[in-house]
Amino acid sequence: MNQTWKRRFQIIKIGGSILDSPESLVDISKIIVSLKNKIFKDHQLVIVVSALKGITNKLIEALKNITNLNIDSFLNDIHNYHLKFANFTEEDMYLIKEEIYSLKNLLYASKMIGRVPDFVYDKVVSSGERWSAVIMEKLLLEYGMKFKIAYPENFLITDGRYGNSSVLLEKSKSALAESISEWQSGDFIVPGFYGKSVTNGDITILGRGGSDYTATSLGYCLDADSVILVKDVLGFLTGDPKITPNAKIVRMLNYEEADELSYFGSKVLHHSAVEPLRLKSIPLYICSIEDLKKLESYELLLDNRINFTVIKDYSEGNELEHIRDYTANCIKSVSMTNDIAIVQFKGHNFGRVPGILGEIASRVALSGVNIKFVITSQTSINLIISMSDLDKVLKLSESLKLKEIEEIKFKKDKVLIAVVGEGLLDAHGIASKIFGAVSRGGINVEMISAGASDVSIYFITDSKDGEKAFKLVHKEFFEDEDSQIKEVN
Repeated sequence: MNQTWKRRFQIIKIGGSILDSPESLVDISKIIVSLKNKIFKDHQLVIVVSALKGITNKLIEALKNITNLNIDSFLNDIHNYHLKFANFTEEDMYLIKEEIYSLKNLLYASKMIGRVPDFVYDKVVSSGERWSAVIMEKLLLEYGMKFKIAYPENFLITDGRYGNSSVLLEKSKSALAESISEWQSGDFIVPGFYGKSVTNGDITILGRGGSDYTATSLGYCLDADSVILVKDVLGFLTGDPKITPNAKIVRMLNYEEADELSYFGSKVLHHSAVEPLRLKSIPLYICSIEDLKKLESYELLLDNRINFTVIKDYSEGNELEHIRDYTANCIKSVSMTNDIAIVQFKGHNFGRVPGILGEIASRVALSGVNIKFVITSQTSINLIISMSDLDKVLKLSESLKLKEIEEIKFKKDKVLIAVVGEGLLDAHGIASKIFGAVSRGGINVEMISAGASDVSIYFITDSKDGEKAFKLVHKEFFEDEDSQIKEVN
């Protein structure tokens, strides 16, 4: 079924880190009203909300300690906390309480059996987004703006993987098309972070930062003009400000650059959030709440004359502007993750026997483990995976009956550092600068990969050397001799 939307959609996602007080929600509500009246009056606004700051962590901790959890006390505390964020009528208070206490039976059942089933975990952990949506709707109504809450279980279809599911975009688009009359007018609030399993209808979460993914998936399904993610950071930076405090905002990225940065450890953006927008060339803007306040016209957004990170295609019309945004060495940013482990399969005949890598990779994939990437040589196959998957892969590896495998080793306490920028593989001397800087710091590089992507080079080193290596690489590309940051645009 092909839907035809009568009006234009604008998606704005509000991150939980800025939903930290009653005052912040009032401030955000006023900003949304102003944006609707001044800039997006010809759009239907879709506001995607995260849970209030800290709520998701509280829910996770409660489930971890389910056997000792005082369930009634916990739910009462959660209920009272949410009531502080808006002036509720008695009817509203009842609705909030009913929503929160709907978890009671699930929690007691889990406590009785001494564990939390996957479907219960995802249902409980995603509850904070539903609660914050109710609060945001009430606040906006106080300022004269009527928004309808649209719950993702009615239209956002996932592959059904508990804990870290993927959105099935075409199925979700079809589900939205079935309720096209509901979406043809008005503005909406959508709880982020979760969807509905295609296999059994259970709620499944989209992984940490999943509200980003909700917003961009909706952008795809509704053919939105653009998606704006409002966070507690300026946008993508040249490096992690906790390690390199003078890191500067990167104002322009293409989809592949943003994808690589989020995949290799940048916490700015959910690792799957770019793809839905790339498929339709929909621009993505990332900004702080303070910079969102400065958005006074739609033209400022289109021309990127504000302090946002913009992620989009670069056609001939704006190619030159994109090139000017590079440093002299075309590098946009450096990213690091310590969420890696290496499983190494060794055997002298690997290079001469076809199908070994395929057999190993397919067995790992069937177990539900994502392989981040693979580095091979004549005598070894190295799978780089998340630390949380190490035990599962090691157990699976023991069951492999391939005579060519002579030894299986694993390594942890490693970090991966990625250097990202379009054109780096064609630019002379980039690799020598990276590894020259690391070498001068006396740091050993264990593995290197270049060429697997057109926009990144990455390497692995020991965790103890990670921050030092990160600082050295960042300084090489972005800082002058006096440690002043170089301009990125």
